[in-house]
Amino acid sequence: MKQGSGLRLGLIAASLLLPVISPGAIATAKEAPKSATFTWAGKTYQAPIPAGYCLPTSEQQIFADEDASGDSQNETLMHLARCGTWGKDYILIKTPRISTPLDMSRGDFITALSEVLEEGSALEEGKRVGAQDVSRSSDGQVSLASQDFGFVGSDDTCAYLAGTITSVRQSLAITTRAASCTTLVGGQGFTIYSYDNRPDGAGIDTLKKRSRDVARSMTVQ
Repeated sequence: MKQGSGLRLGLIAASLLLPVISPGAIATAKEAPKSATFTWAGKTYQAPIPAGYCLPTSEQQIFADEDASGDSQNETLMHLARCGTWGKDYILIKTPRISTPLDMSRGDFITALSEVLEEGSALEEGKRVGAQDVSRSSDGQVSLASQDFGFVGSDDTCAYLAGTITSVRQSLAITTRAASCTTLVGGQGFTIYSYDNRPDGAGIDTLKKRSRDVARSMTVQ
């Protein structure tokens, strides 16, 4: 691994925060194309939009921007919600705000990041900062009661985190199942998060596959 890569991998690991979506904005999302593009660090990336998911409406985008601004560590590059819903079944693509491109292969990136995540201290720091961000950005109205969310292995595409997150707003507790895939595309580290807090919603394995499928189809233009 080249000098400086370890530090940047640590920053990526510490930035795997746990966003909580604000309520409201119930308008039906507009029909989504099969893919969407975003620009980061001077490059344009394309990511697929899974069947059944939509880009935010203009009303929903206001809430999405508010949530994104509350994350002190990451830039939110794409926000997808299951069409006709908001804040229940959604996908986010994020990257650390202060990371720089990594001159390494995806395989080497995943191996090195997995070692950092398995060690655990950077991830625990990410959880601490994430909980702090949620409380601060909601003016103390939302807190993270538990984060049973950790490293669950890797493959040739991703290093994975998965588990449950319980948030509390005005004594109402909501448990969200979550799975993330962190990968390297065009030398840039990205994390795809899939969430579902519906009682009869997707399980962890489905969410993990959903994040992986998006990661596998991401390209740099």
